Amino acid sequence: MSLIRDMRKVSIAAILSILVGVIQTFFIPKVLSVNQYGTYKEFTLVASYLNILSIGFIDGMYIKYGGRNYKELKNDGLIGEIKFFVVFQFFIFFPMLLIGIYIKKYICVCLAILGFTQNIVLLIKHINKAVGEFKEFSFIVKLESILKLSIVVLLCILFKNVNEKYFIIGIIIPYIIIILINIPKLTSTFFACSKINISNIKIIFSLGIIIMLGNLINNLFFTIDRWFVLANFDDINFAYYSFATSLITLVFVFVSYVSSTFYPRLAKKPNNFKFICKVKTFGIILSMLFISSYFILTRIIQVFLYEYLNALDIIKILFLCIPPMTIILAIYVNLYKASKQAKKYLITVFIMLINASILNVIAILIFNDILVIAVGTTMSYYIWLIYSSKHFQEVKLTRKEYIFIFANIICFLITAKLNNAFLGFIIYLSIFFSLVCILFSQEIRTFTNIGKLGRKRPR
Repeated sequence: MSLIRDMRKVSIAAILSILVGVIQTFFIPKVLSVNQYGTYKEFTLVASYLNILSIGFIDGMYIKYGGRNYKELKNDGLIGEIKFFVVFQFFIFFPMLLIGIYIKKYICVCLAILGFTQNIVLLIKHINKAVGEFKEFSFIVKLESILKLSIVVLLCILFKNVNEKYFIIGIIIPYIIIILINIPKLTSTFFACSKINISNIKIIFSLGIIIMLGNLINNLFFTIDRWFVLANFDDINFAYYSFATSLITLVFVFVSYVSSTFYPRLAKKPNNFKFICKVKTFGIILSMLFISSYFILTRIIQVFLYEYLNALDIIKILFLCIPPMTIILAIYVNLYKASKQAKKYLITVFIMLINASILNVIAILIFNDILVIAVGTTMSYYIWLIYSSKHFQEVKLTRKEYIFIFANIICFLITAKLNNAFLGFIIYLSIFFSLVCILFSQEIRTFTNIGKLGRKRPR
């Protein structure tokens, strides 16, 4: 199956996920009070770390089976490994559930249920991504998105006075339903005669533990600004900042889904630098185009969510994270994994976390302003982009790519200051497309054939 076909499948699922995320991002703050929304976002922030309790097993499976053919897997201990993981996660989260019930902590109970169900679904998705089964992966993503939206709407119809607890339950239910749908497969796996090979389990943990630590630090890097805001500002400021970062998280999800189509190919042929460079250029152009959505979001907030007008300046600054985030996730993180440079990846994200922390501390001590924290966060992404490019000289950013990014940033900051969002939108797009035609005319002609540049997956 060609890269273009895989990207089309995953992109449709990712776009649906983003649309649902956008609706939730604008709908939930409208229903909840600012303080309730702040509590809800605190839960989602903590919940984003639950996959750590897989202790690297999910990442190890992703590395082990990356680039493999799905038909080969059943004879390679996959069933026994899935069986082990289900039991392993049960013994991790069941005590947490009992403790939550005993101390009567609603949040603890919800985290236990969410952690178990989410990690099972995450394993299924990672296996499908690793072996290039993007049809199945896309189906799960689309189902998850539809369920999330349906449950949120249903909760608001059934209950008049909703609070953050209802929406927390709404996060958990989709994963339970997906597992129930997959019960026949999971049951046949669990009761299959396949033995659990302990030596294979150890190998998977050893493969995944460094990547998991890297992903943990990576997640800390992506959320460190929110932790600083949560610790140093009141709930209202945290709600404003979390609202802004929710929009960036949607981009993060989209880029993660689409970039997952590259990994099986990179795992097979990590030195296909011509293909990687084309993907890099495409990612830069697409990410700079996506920044224009700020003007649309501005108008939506002005009309429907005026109580979050204070978040617009934060959103404007954080939107500049999109280009480096895209290249880091789509290119460099995949290259670290595909070229088996897990230790270098771990060291890199640790250095970037230290850098981001220092910038946030400076923002707090000197300015004590959440807008300056957003500036520091944005700077951190560009520092990471430049730092990782030195590890992969063959795919580092070219001079015209730097010029394109810098020119668009200047244009965006100027047009975003205009009182008329529609006028800013038109001016930004006009300059954006002019720059694309001037700098990337040859690349644009070859983008339609990008699928031929990647190695086709054997059937």
